[in-house]
Amino acid sequence: MLAQPGANPIADPDRERAFRALEVATLLALRQPVRNGSVWTEHSLSFRGRDRLFLPEERWQATPAL
Repeated sequence: MLAQPGANPIADPDRERAFRALEVATLLALRQPVRNGSVWTEHSLSFRGRDRLFLPEERWQATPAL
């Protein structure tokens, strides 16, 4: 069941539904920032900051070409 326009589903007296609404709101708010790399978790092995995805310039220069 969808909330009525102007309603605040997070303030629903049914706390289970309110928690689900909070989960959905959080996931929707984080979806695009996670996809474009502006947010990440430090401990994640799959998603890292861009500076950690590539070799540092010094190491790149020191590595012999194949």
